[in-house]
Amino acid sequence: MSKHARRDPNRYPIGWSADRVKAVIKHYESQTADDAIAEADRAFVNAKQEWVAIPLELVPVIRELLARYEDRRTAGRTRPGRRVTRAGR
Repeated sequence: MSKHARRDPNRYPIGWSADRVKAVIKHYESQTADDAIAEADRAFVNAKQEWVAIPLELVPVIRELLARYEDRRTAGRTRPGRRVTRAGR
């Protein structure tokens, strides 16, 4: 490295580098609008989940229902010494 070359000041997650970030940026900057929409649509396809719009005032109720569902679904699966916490609490 020459004495004038600067070290990259960014810190990347494991497996990432400046070159990888540049490649991702290039991918998205060269995407057409139709390609971007198609990619976004594919991200939400999941046979076991559904996206629904609900009134904001119902969000706490829905979170509680989901927490109870998750508690029943995972009952007995936690490792000893681990505490189960709920998101948003």
